[in-house]
Amino acid sequence: MKTPILSILSLGALAFAAANLATSCVEDEDLGQYSAYFTPMRPQGIELYADQTLDSTTIVSTVSWDITTQKVVGEDGWFTVSPDKAQVVPNGQLYQRVKISAQPNTTGYIRESIMGVNLQTDRIDGIGMAVRQLGWMNITVPEPRFTTDDKATMQPVFERTLKATDVNAEMVCHIFATTTLESDAEWLAIPDEIKSIERGDRTLLFTVQPNKTGGKRKANVTLTSTLGCSNVVTFIQEAE
Repeated sequence: MKTPILSILSLGALAFAAANLATSCVEDEDLGQYSAYFTPMRPQGIELYADQTLDSTTIVSTVSWDITTQKVVGEDGWFTVSPDKAQVVPNGQLYQRVKISAQPNTTGYIRESIMGVNLQTDRIDGIGMAVRQLGWMNITVPEPRFTTDDKATMQPVFERTLKATDVNAEMVCHIFATTTLESDAEWLAIPDEIKSIERGDRTLLFTVQPNKTGGKRKANVTLTSTLGCSNVVTFIQEAE
């Protein structure tokens, strides 16, 4: 259901560098092995949708560490990690799950930071991972097209064309909080049972009247999450 934005755009230089720092290790005959890495491996980073507020990763390390963040694009301080530090006993190895808690993204734009893991040793370098939150919800049908490939300003356009004789319009999404739907056109009606939907995967069918007006017409369906995130999906119906 989830379509990574990185299939459409590439990471910035800093994020790319962080992805390449996902693992750090060295073996020393006198001092033993030093290592630190994320699991699961996510070379393209952690990606959240606008209404997605939780994710996690695991840091595996033989060295004590603490976490700092550095902004790449958009707002700063939009997510927290817990725990943000860990102590590893000498000659030990710690598997520490780290919870990522994000604020809902109501800006409409991507925001991204690097989560850097600073290691308490000079034997190996620290590791880092990109963490980004998209400015839109996870709508896969209609498939989004984007206004630009610049992460700082890009926004999606959700648009689908219907035939004049179509009686249904489809939307597919995965939402992370209760969301309401509203149509601004009488000819495209939202059934009562899906005017409010709960979190999860959703395939939604709207009722469409045949277009006998002689011209194209447009209907906007607005999704509004209880978290304050909102997107518009546009349906354009051809004339007979």
